[in-house]
Amino acid sequence: MRRAHTFSVLGSTLAAIWIGTASHASADGSPTEDLRAFARLYGYVRFFHPSDEAAAMDWNRFAVFGAQRVLERDGETLRSVLNDMFQPIAPSMRLYASNEPPPAIPPGGVPQDGTLDVTTLKQVAWQHVGVGTNPKARYRSARTHRASGDSRAPGFGTISQSVSAEPYRGMRVRLRAAVRAEVDGGANGGQLWLRVDRPDRKRGFFDNMADRRVTQGTWDVYEIVGTVADDAERIVFGGFLKGEGRVWLDDFALEVEAETTWEPVTIWNADFTRSASEVQGWYHGGRGYAYAIVPEGASSANAVRIESETTGRLFSEVPPVTAIV
Repeated sequence: MRRAHTFSVLGSTLAAIWIGTASHASADGSPTEDLRAFARLYGYVRFFHPSDEAAAMDWNRFAVFGAQRVLERDGETLRSVLNDMFQPIAPSMRLYASNEPPPAIPPGGVPQDGTLDVTTLKQVAWQHVGVGTNPKARYRSARTHRASGDSRAPGFGTISQSVSAEPYRGMRVRLRAAVRAEVDGGANGGQLWLRVDRPDRKRGFFDNMADRRVTQGTWDVYEIVGTVADDAERIVFGGFLKGEGRVWLDDFALEVEAETTWEPVTIWNADFTRSASEVQGWYHGGRGYAYAIVPEGASSANAVRIESETTGRLFSEVPPVTAIV
């Protein structure tokens, strides 16, 4: 194997990539040459092809399977064997011999015949700081605009507050907030949550919008309404980012129903204007998430942004689509 042909792509859901690989291992090449060709292609696809299939692959098992398949190809050409193994993982991969020209690649790596609106696509590429295959290592790997498949990927990052429930027992309670998100598919999204804690960890009202995650990029106001139990101790509330991406939260309001009106309950820093540098007054936590006050509020000056650390880029540089490296 002599070179790989582009490690970056514009993609929406498939996150496809074009790879051209030059091999001088012929149909009657030696087993050593065949294994060398397989190993080089294995490395390129495992660490640089940004498809969901590659991210989810058990690469240790595939290495054993692939080596056996190459050694036992029994008259099949090496190109045919490699295509059979890698096409389901890297469906847009293209193999070509060293004495052949590279396959034609459309400008930008995607068809230009009008069948695909390229303005809606985002660049998907693997980035590595070292090789993040060991969860205990300091190295990290991530896919831009896509879940990384990393076993260390966090579950959710949250902000929260709580107030005494005693003055509001037996009343209806409502949580409202403005939310917007930038996420890519799957179970990723922004959510509000409201919980009523009863003595001895008994279950009270709970709703975290699990069935209606926020995925849209424009601001909108969402709400949760529940009832405070007669023996309730605390009302706990907040918002969080589920999975990977970014979520913005602003203009929190906690209210209780008094006859025909909703009366406000005092909470800290509801519009995030008390501090320009930290999420003051709110608990915030969740491994693998970053929290920041940003001047991008819905109606106020500021909002809180929760961002998964694997979102976007680990560093600014990514190879141009169709670049030869």
